[in-house]
Amino acid sequence: MNCRLYKYIAIFLCSSGALSGSAFGDQPLPIVEVCLGDEHNLPVFLSTMRSIAQAENMKFIDGSEQTRAGLESIGEVIHRAKPTGPVLNIGIEGKDGMRVTAGNLGLPTNQVALGFSRGESLPEAQKFTNEIISRLKEQWPIEILPPGENARGMKTCAEKQENTTGKATAR
Repeated sequence: MNCRLYKYIAIFLCSSGALSGSAFGDQPLPIVEVCLGDEHNLPVFLSTMRSIAQAENMKFIDGSEQTRAGLESIGEVIHRAKPTGPVLNIGIEGKDGMRVTAGNLGLPTNQVALGFSRGESLPEAQKFTNEIISRLKEQWPIEILPPGENARGMKTCAEKQENTTGKATAR
């Protein structure tokens, strides 16, 4: 393997690390899966997350394009399939280390997983987590995973697709 491949593997691992199921400190915060219905709701999800960051005076970070480019480069180097749908890799970060990251790597393109990190204050992180969950529940079905479980996709989330006859179908 060459250095370029190692670079992109590192980007991928760092970008997906917050969805591993643990937060800073001894009490993990939940991992939440969101069903967007179809990938066309992704811009609405991004707008919602940006408005949450703005309302909380936190920094919104969008690494989606860099992640897509990294995955495409890895695909070229190891001769594997490149991503076919939208790639999402975003985060909201507070000054004290509290953050949430959201991504769809390894999930169907109409689903997103969110991982939370607590920062300095567990009560503040729990409040922030609950606010985001409440906000997302207003628009989409969500699933809060049990402690220690990683995101793997919501079985109850069907994606509408156009079939060859032009009619929407669920998959």
